[in-house]
Amino acid sequence: MPETTATDRDLLAVVRRLAAREAQAHLVHPVMSAWTDEPAVTVSIRVRPCPVCGTRPGGPGVVAPATALRPVREVRVLADGERQVEGSALLVSLWCEALTGRALVPLVAQGAARAATVARTRAATVAELHGAGVTGLFDVLTALDAAEEPWSAPGAERWTLPAATRYRLAGAEGRAGGRPAPGSVLRARLRTSFASPHLADPNLAELADAYRAYRLEVAASALLG
Repeated sequence: MPETTATDRDLLAVVRRLAAREAQAHLVHPVMSAWTDEPAVTVSIRVRPCPVCGTRPGGPGVVAPATALRPVREVRVLADGERQVEGSALLVSLWCEALTGRALVPLVAQGAARAATVARTRAATVAELHGAGVTGLFDVLTALDAAEEPWSAPGAERWTLPAATRYRLAGAEGRAGGRPAPGSVLRARLRTSFASPHLADPNLAELADAYRAYRLEVAASALLG
């Protein structure tokens, strides 16, 4: 598929929309309930093998995804072949990524309303786009922008979760020569990505800085209101 020609201003405009959307998602307030036992599962996570780096169940050093993708008790990471929990929202993620609990709050807060929908992480969406032949940075980000636009509409059937992601260290990757890897190595590997840990482009570092700055600006403006 031929790439779309875009200016720096075009790229920045898309990145700012993605940043604003994540800031808004961060400000969603979860509904707090009192439980006498365990809370109901409102989000089921289906973890897929990564088509880019090949991380998959049973791969070298790969730990169970539940240790990386179960930040809140309302979330269940599905085992291979396990059915989605009835009445829960479904999120498709990749084995090589990690999410924060805050990233999942929009799903936890509206799980029942989204029970018939399928959400994907940004990284999972980017992997699908690459598989469909969409590889140019502007084309990928534009398609990602469109895919997550319905995130706040409970009736949307297919959408992308507006949340940055990071590469999930697996076993030996966090160690060097049998010892913990240097902090600089870990920081580089665990740096958040606003789209996908595998997205590569010379403009990404500058765009990532712009993303973080605008996300903070939108959040601060909303809080100071």
